[in-house]
Amino acid sequence: MADWGRAADTGLTARALTIALVLILLLLLAGFYVEFVTTLAYSFNTLVPPISPLGVLFVVAALNPVLARRRWGLSRLERLTLYSLTTVGAPLMAHGTLMWFLSSSLGWQYYARLTPQWGSAFLELVPGWFSPTDALGVEGFFLGRAAVPWSLWWRPLGALGLSSSRCCSPISSWCCSCSASGSGTNA
Repeated sequence: MADWGRAADTGLTARALTIALVLILLLLLAGFYVEFVTTLAYSFNTLVPPISPLGVLFVVAALNPVLARRRWGLSRLERLTLYSLTTVGAPLMAHGTLMWFLSSSLGWQYYARLTPQWGSAFLELVPGWFSPTDALGVEGFFLGRAAVPWSLWWRPLGALGLSSSRCCSPISSWCCSCSASGSGTNA
C-alpha cells in the first residue's frame, strides 16, 4: 500500500545504498563459495545479465510486502537502486572479471618479454597506466615467485576504480531524473 504522505524520494537513500553494499558483499561471498568451494558454477556473478542480482531482486520483491506491513518496505526507486547497484557492483568485483582484467592487462607485458617483436609491434601503444611494466613484477605475477608489488598496481587499480565508478553515474542520474519528474512515489 502506498504511503502518500511521504515525499517522493530519489531511491538513492542511505538505506538503499547500505542494503545494496551489503547485498554486493553477500553476492561476492556467495560467488566465492559457489565458484571455488563447491565448483558448481564458474560465472555466478558475471553472466550477462548477471543472474545472481536478478535473484536478489526477486527475493527483495517477495519480502517487500511483508516488510511494508512493518513500515520497512522499500519504494520502487529504492528497489531499482538495489538492482542497479548490485547488477553493476557484483560483476565488477567477481573473480571472473578481476581475473580477466588482471591477466589480460599484464599478459601483453609478459608475452612481449617472451616474444620480443610484440614490444615493437604494439606494446608501445599501450599506455603506461594500464598495467605494471616492471619486469620482476610481471614475471612474479605469472610465475608466482614474488610477493605482490602493490606499489606497481596503484595506477592500474585506480584506473579500474575510476572507470567502474563512471558506470554507476548514469544509473544515479537516471534515478534522480525519475524523482524530479514525479515518478518517485512509493509502491
